[in-house]
Amino acid sequence: MRVRRRVELELLRARDELQAEVIERTQQASLLDLTHDAIFVRDMSAIITYWNRGAEELYGWTPEPAIWSRSHDLLQTGFPVALEDINAELLRPWEGEPKHTKFRRGPEYTGGNVSPRRRQEMRLNLMGT
Repeated sequence: MRVRRRVELELLRARDELQAEVIERTQQASLLDLTHDAIFVRDMSAIITYWNRGAEELYGWTPEPAIWSRSHDLLQTGFPVALEDINAELLRPWEGEPKHTKFRRGPEYTGGNVSPRRRQEMRLNLMGT
């Protein structure tokens, strides 16, 4: 019985921590929507997991079709070097200017950079660049 109670208390603590983290991340994400800068987050498979209002203004895509899409497909991304070369260097910092295609427009350089981050760093600092 004592083991069960301990496990229940651990689960309740973990639930409370998760709820607090969700609230904090939601507040942080809402701050990202206040900027006119285009910010989107993608995972290592190029799947978009976050798309702010600035990205919608710049590229013309609302979050609904953008999130869970492959960024390279959605934006018809053209990189200044081969994507395989970039992927080979993902654990090291890389910066460059990818060429994206806006919705209802042709390809153009939109500026900005690509800075890969390790999962641990992203969890510790959602707002980091």
